[in-house]
Amino acid sequence: MSDWIFAWSLFIAIYFLFVFEKNHGIIYLLLYNFMLCVAVLIKPVLLYFFVINFIIHLYIYYNNKNKLVLALSILMPLVILFWSMRNEKLTGVFHYTYMTTNNLYNYNARLTLEHKFNVEYADSAVIEWRKESLNMNFHDKCLYLNKKASSTILEYWHNYIMLQVRGMAKFWLDPGRYDIVNFLPQLDRGASLSFFYQWDKFKWTGMKQYIVGVGPWFILSLFCLLIFNIIFIVAVICSCKKMQKSDLAAIVSVVIIMYIWIMTGPIGNARFKLAVLPISLWLIGKYLWTTNRSQTSKRSLEYQED
Repeated sequence: MSDWIFAWSLFIAIYFLFVFEKNHGIIYLLLYNFMLCVAVLIKPVLLYFFVINFIIHLYIYYNNKNKLVLALSILMPLVILFWSMRNEKLTGVFHYTYMTTNNLYNYNARLTLEHKFNVEYADSAVIEWRKESLNMNFHDKCLYLNKKASSTILEYWHNYIMLQVRGMAKFWLDPGRYDIVNFLPQLDRGASLSFFYQWDKFKWTGMKQYIVGVGPWFILSLFCLLIFNIIFIVAVICSCKKMQKSDLAAIVSVVIIMYIWIMTGPIGNARFKLAVLPISLWLIGKYLWTTNRSQTSKRSLEYQED
């Protein structure tokens, strides 16, 4: 549910930016920033977008010359600051969310070790880190886990880059493992279930188990979903090519899509694509409408010439 609320928060933010672009009412830019604040409170993945958002406001100010534009750009960092101060009162550590630390060591570092060595080695390393930090206070625990995870990623940076690239591909091509898992009772449920998980842990044996377990009709369904995802990403790319430099809402939409795409990292899957699905559909619809309008005008001119 939170994924859809997050997605529609971003879409509504883009809608207010689109309206601001048309009539330049500063209230709509305020509402755009308000929806971004709502979105970052729902999903911390948007945490670092405030830097990009500030650049967007500088661009708007350059064309608008209204100082309120710059003032509104601080709303998002203020929300992040106040929430971090709240967490500091509760835990003694100034931080926005513990999920940042958890994602760093429990996903990024662990997956890097999986890719370099194997699943068992990665799991044992993470368990050892947790044991070492068990008796630490929250501040020292965060520092320790962040240090261990960061050093692991830096040591095996080439493995991490390969995982990042694969995760970015999975972001667009993954058929939706969180739904599909309900239809795969024959397979191992010991961890998140996906094609890549089966391959990483069991190699060719896992592939045989995967294919035999799901059956031919399900494999066909996965193939159809893959084709749909390829068509979808091609449509998004085509819609980007039709954008004009003055089309602020569309440009920001693409920036948000790319930001979410990159920030999902090695974990990339269909669930994270939900965040940008409404925006992507709007871009595709805008592209189709613009293309149809252009072709209609062209045919009309040809008819008049005849």
